[in-house]
Amino acid sequence: MRSIFHEILARYLDSDQYAFDAFRVLDTVIMGNARLWEALTERDALYNKTDMTDEDGMRLGELEGVVGEEDGYSAESDAAVLLQGLDIPDALHERQMSELQGGQKVRVLLAQALFGQPSALLLDEPTNHLDLTAKEVLLAALLEYAGTLVIVAHDRYLLDRLPTQVVEVGAGHAVRYLGNYEDYLRAKERQAAAPAPRAARR
Repeated sequence: MRSIFHEILARYLDSDQYAFDAFRVLDTVIMGNARLWEALTERDALYNKTDMTDEDGMRLGELEGVVGEEDGYSAESDAAVLLQGLDIPDALHERQMSELQGGQKVRVLLAQALFGQPSALLLDEPTNHLDLTAKEVLLAALLEYAGTLVIVAHDRYLLDRLPTQVVEVGAGHAVRYLGNYEDYLRAKERQAAAPAPRAARR
């Protein structure tokens, strides 16, 4: 499994809802593109210097190049579109993450994971602490996502609606079943009901 996912770009839906409490909601989303966020942070620090050197000016040129390559000049509007799609209203975009409720924070972190259009998302219990409405918003966003989803979850609500494959891992083996979790359970029932193979005669 590790070799399969080593070559693809993967974003993690951060399960620590408090890790970004000191940041604006919009900034938290933009942090999903680490290269862009680092360039923006360093660029702003240089612009705030009172005694900029020639070396600082050259570095600013490099950083502006990175910002342009990463579509940084439209980053805030792109982040706002993601947040609106996840039912985070405009009025909350400039707020600190610490001011949001738990379910809202999870949706902001999903927007962070989606920012920059990653080709894969690894989600660990993404519906923890969400009410039914928030789960529906999350499910709708994930159904619209065009990349690969790898989900670890105990939530039957999610597992019956989203997956197209289930992988059972145990005893050093991984077995793939096509369909959602309900299809997986039916396949397991058929396996349990099948007669045991007879021993070959000598």
